[in-house]
Amino acid sequence: MAPEYALHGIFSAKSDVYSYGVLVLEIIAGRRNNFAQYPGTNGEDLLTTVWRHWNRGSVSGLLDGCSADGLQPTEMLRCIHVGLLCVQEDAHLRPGMAAVVVMLNSRSITLPVPTPPAYVVSGRAGALGMSTTREAQAPAGAVRGPYVNDASVSDLEPR
Repeated sequence: MAPEYALHGIFSAKSDVYSYGVLVLEIIAGRRNNFAQYPGTNGEDLLTTVWRHWNRGSVSGLLDGCSADGLQPTEMLRCIHVGLLCVQEDAHLRPGMAAVVVMLNSRSITLPVPTPPAYVVSGRAGALGMSTTREAQAPAGAVRGPYVNDASVSDLEPR
């Protein structure tokens, strides 16, 4: 779930881009985006693990043994790069899906450097690594929710 939706109820096409990026990274790493103990992850969520490997230049440590069969390392690296672009904290920096398709199909396009991904802890109010003091700006066409009904009054009376 995109962090801007989970924390502020803002939904846009960039929320779907975020979900796509998580899915790509889950497939490449061969694990889900949760805090389960996977070997070599120290209990980190998937996005933290991928970002750590990306910064160290050790993304080969991410690859699931099965998923790397038959694929070139440059293709896997490009998929990880695009996945990281899709899960950037700032929704405005995430590419649109049309751009994602072009990035994955064209080797001649230079990809921008990704910024750190957003980290949302499910089941807890708040986020790790996300600025909660900054009020999220709604992208064009965004839907805000949930809504609070201030018009109705419900008085509960015991039996």
